[in-house]
Amino acid sequence: MKSKLFYFFLLMVLKISAQDTICFTDNSKTAALVKKITPYEIEYLKFNNPNGLVVVENKSVIKYIRYQDGTVDSVKVYPLPTSTHYYEFESINNQLFLDRNNLLYKSVVLNNPNLKVLIKTYPFETTKIELDLKRKEARKQKNISLIFGATGVIAAYTGLVGLSNYRKSSTSDDLIILSSAAAGFTGSILLYLNFRKKEIKAKKELVRIYNEMK
Repeated sequence: MKSKLFYFFLLMVLKISAQDTICFTDNSKTAALVKKITPYEIEYLKFNNPNGLVVVENKSVIKYIRYQDGTVDSVKVYPLPTSTHYYEFESINNQLFLDRNNLLYKSVVLNNPNLKVLIKTYPFETTKIELDLKRKEARKQKNISLIFGATGVIAAYTGLVGLSNYRKSSTSDDLIILSSAAAGFTGSILLYLNFRKKEIKAKKELVRIYNEMK
């Protein structure tokens, strides 16, 4: 029993010692696996989600990093003469791309929560606000398009039911239902496509603004 407890505590100690610790300027800390450090940013994985999205933080919000071996690195920020922190975009991998209707960053498809996190790491406050507005606009257009898409599916189902009944009875009521369903389906699909175009337009603007500084 004692040997089992010993090995359990040993494993816990090894697990804890295998993580890096990032301390932020607000004194909050996070367990991480630091992947890359540049003069202006730090890239890391969350320790409890090593297969997740790489988090990119501006060095201006980080105080120090304590590594797995116990060594500590104080973080240095490189300001411009205007005191605005300069953000170096190192390569094309740090750009946003729009593939069909998917936003890609470092070959990873971004969902809305991940895009929100990425925008928060943008170094210029005014641009960050503009990016978030475009994100919200794209999200809004997508939600509206999904509503009309669902309405189109319901109208198509109603039309199929109406067509089946019309073939059986050929009553005027069934014909009215069939005609209404066809009109509803056509209108819903046209509106769906219209709002999808608006969503893509908002995403294109977001990509353009994000990549402008690169």
